[in-house]
Amino acid sequence: MPMELFHEDWWSRCIDPLQSDPISAQYARVRARDQRALARSQVGRLGRRPGQRRSDKKAKRVLDMRKVCLSYRLIDRNLGLSKNTVMDIVRRDTADLGG
Repeated sequence: MPMELFHEDWWSRCIDPLQSDPISAQYARVRARDQRALARSQVGRLGRRPGQRRSDKKAKRVLDMRKVCLSYRLIDRNLGLSKNTVMDIVRRDTADLGG
């Protein structure tokens, strides 16, 4: 196989086709921005709202168990959540309290 096929410029265009055409890349960015603006105008607010996470149903129990000084791992074993989910619930609660 000739080495000309593996020219650096050819390889970079294969990895990112938009890189070879800056006008197409700019068009894609503008179009994505316009679609987000349209969605925001129709809905009002994008992103999750409070209570949308499945773990929010168990948040009160997590916080009660944390007040009794149980570790994150004991809480996750008792409730069937991951340790990181338990940490996120506690972190969100402390952020809501302002500290």
